[in-house]
Amino acid sequence: NSLMWSHYGNSNEGICIEYDFGELNSTNDIAPVIYADKFVTFNSRNISRKEFSKVLYTKLKVNWFYEREWRIVKTDKSNGLIDVFDNNNIIIDGVKLMKTPKIKSLYIGCKAKADVINRAKKYIKYNPDVNLYVMKMDNFSNTLYKEKINLL
Repeated sequence: NSLMWSHYGNSNEGICIEYDFGELNSTNDIAPVIYADKFVTFNSRNISRKEFSKVLYTKLKVNWFYEREWRIVKTDKSNGLIDVFDNNNIIIDGVKLMKTPKIKSLYIGCKAKADVINRAKKYIKYNPDVNLYVMKMDNFSNTLYKEKINLL
């Protein structure tokens, strides 16, 4: 999605990371954000998981739907606390709360500079099971497509 690359991929100069979420354990839930015109509100700090999920998975403005965002929620069964993960490593009060999902692929933006490309290649050198792609622009259709890079 060229709009996503423009917003979150440093105007096509960055890297997109694809994770393998298949290895998450059953205490983690991964679910799509539900886009709505209004936020679901709550007024208690101690709410049920079901109530909290309504707030967590709802985002103001339907026009952000194109992002197709997903969130990860982890519930601590011992005390019912819920933590939200928007990054792959979350540390609160010095405690790592979640195992990092395995990186499946790296996608290099179509306008990436040499240092970004070299960093990605170096990562692949030490992690050969990760796929490496470079995004290319089809000037005729003005769409992005991926091209696999093999480092042999």
